[in-house]
Amino acid sequence: DSWFGLIYANPGSGKSVLLNSLNMDFAAYYPSSLTPFIGILDCGESAFGFIESLQASLPIERRNECACVSLRNEHGTRQYTTNPFDIGLGRRRPLQREKTFAMNFLLVMCSELDQRPGLSALIDSVVTQLYDRYSDMSVSSAQKIYQPDRDAVIDSALARVGIKVHDNLSWWQIVDKFMKAERPDLAERAQRYAVPQLSDTISILSSEELHKSHGEELCKLVRTQIDSAINTFPAFAGETQLDIGNARIVTLDLKPVINMNPVTKSDERSNLLFFMISRELFMKKISGDDGDIPAMLLPEGQTGQLYRDHWKRRYAEIHQTRKRFCFDEFHITGSSPIMASQIDQDVRQGRKWGLEILLVSQKLKDFEKYTEFAAKLYVLKESNKQEQDALKSIFGAPDAIAQMAMDLCTGPVPGVGSTILIRRAMKGHTSWHFGFNKLGPVRAWALTTTMEDRALKKALAEVTGDLSKALEILAGRFPNGSAKTYWDRVAAKYPPGTDIATEIARALINEHE
Repeated sequence: DSWFGLIYANPGSGKSVLLNSLNMDFAAYYPSSLTPFIGILDCGESAFGFIESLQASLPIERRNECACVSLRNEHGTRQYTTNPFDIGLGRRRPLQREKTFAMNFLLVMCSELDQRPGLSALIDSVVTQLYDRYSDMSVSSAQKIYQPDRDAVIDSALARVGIKVHDNLSWWQIVDKFMKAERPDLAERAQRYAVPQLSDTISILSSEELHKSHGEELCKLVRTQIDSAINTFPAFAGETQLDIGNARIVTLDLKPVINMNPVTKSDERSNLLFFMISRELFMKKISGDDGDIPAMLLPEGQTGQLYRDHWKRRYAEIHQTRKRFCFDEFHITGSSPIMASQIDQDVRQGRKWGLEILLVSQKLKDFEKYTEFAAKLYVLKESNKQEQDALKSIFGAPDAIAQMAMDLCTGPVPGVGSTILIRRAMKGHTSWHFGFNKLGPVRAWALTTTMEDRALKKALAEVTGDLSKALEILAGRFPNGSAKTYWDRVAAKYPPGTDIATEIARALINEHE
C-alpha cells in the first residue's frame, strides 16, 4: 500500500531537504550489499549533495553507481543526445510500453496537430513501420550498415573481439556478435546505431503506402512538424550518446532545458518532451519482468537464447532490488493528459515491479487524478485559504486538520526544523498525522542545497581530501546546517576575484586545528 506518494511543497517550504532525507534513508537502510535504484528528475542541483554524500560512502570502484547528469539542447553538443526510439537489448521490435512511449513522444512533438482526425492512427503506423524497416528480421529490411569512425569504442572493440569488417556488415550483426562474445555492454552500445532515429520517420511519412492509408495531406503536415523538431531539438536527433551507464542512483537536472514559467504552447511542448525523455532514461533501467520475454522479437536459435538468458538474469536482479522514482517540479507538466496517462501506467505497473513513485508539486490540484492511488501525502506548507480548501476538497481533510495545517505547517526554521502534515491511506483506512522534520548537523550539511553552503562544503572537501572530515568540521562550526550568514559577513573583506569558499575553508581548518 505504500508504492505511491505525493509531496505538496511551495517554494521555500523545505521540499528539497525532505526529499533528500527520504532518499538518503532509502539508500542507507537498504538491506543489501547492492545499492537500490533511485531516479530523480529535478530542475536544478538540489539533489547533488545527496548523490555526492552517497558516492563518498562507497568504495572507489563503485562510485560510478551514483551519478549527477545535466541535460543540454544545443547544436554541437552531441554527447547529450538521447534517441526516443531506443529499445531493450536484442529486441527487433519494441514491447508495448516501449511502443506507447515512442508514439506519445511523436504525438507531443506534433501537438499543434492534435485536433486533426486520424493523427494517432498515423503515428501508430509510423512507429510500427519504422521498426519493421530497420530490423534484420523483416521482409522489407533496410537494416543499417556499419560505418567506421562513428564510434571509436566500437571500432577498437571489433578487432579485439575478432569481428571481421566487410562492406555489408550491419549494425545488427555487430550487436549479435558482441553478444556471442559475452560483451552485452558493447552489444548495447552498437544497438544505438541499429535502431531507427527521428530522422528516419521522414522517409516513412513520404511513402505512398502511408499516403494511401492515412492521406497525403496529414502525412505532409506530420512530416513538417517532425522536420522542424529535428532542427529545434538536437538532443533528440541522432543515436543516443547520453548514457547513465552503471549508475543505479541518478539525478537528472533538467534546468538547462526547461522553461520554468512556460508561456506558449511551444514552451509547454518542449518541457513535456524533456521530462518524458528523462523519465525514460531511468525507467528503461528498472522496468519490466520475465513475463516480457515471450513477447520479445529476438533472432532464432542460439543467438536468441543468449538474449533470453540475458533478460532472465537482468529481470531477476531488477525484481530483487527496491526502486524509487522521484518526479520533482511535477507542476510544470502535471496538467498534460499524456504525462498523466504515463504516470498512471507507471503507478499501476510499479507495484508489480517493486517501484515506489514520488511526485512533488507546487499545486495540490496536480494530484487530483491520483488520490485513489496515493498511500502517502506530505504537506510541507499551507499559506492561504485556497490551499486549505483544496486540501479539503481533493483529499477530504477534516476542517480541524486543514486549520491546524495552516497554523503549524509554515515552512522550515534554520536549526530547528519544520512541521509536516502527513496523510496515510493504508488498506482502505485514512489517517492524518503531524510530524516534525529535523536533521542533525552532519546530515543537514551533507544535504544542503544553498549555493554558498554547497560551494563551501566542496572547497573544504577538496582542501581536506575527505568529505566526511569536511562535514565534521562544518557541523561543529555551524550546527544549524548553514554558513550563509557568516559567508555574507566575511565576503566583503576579500578583494574581487577571490575564491571565497576556499578562503573560508582554509580559515575553518586553521580554527579546527
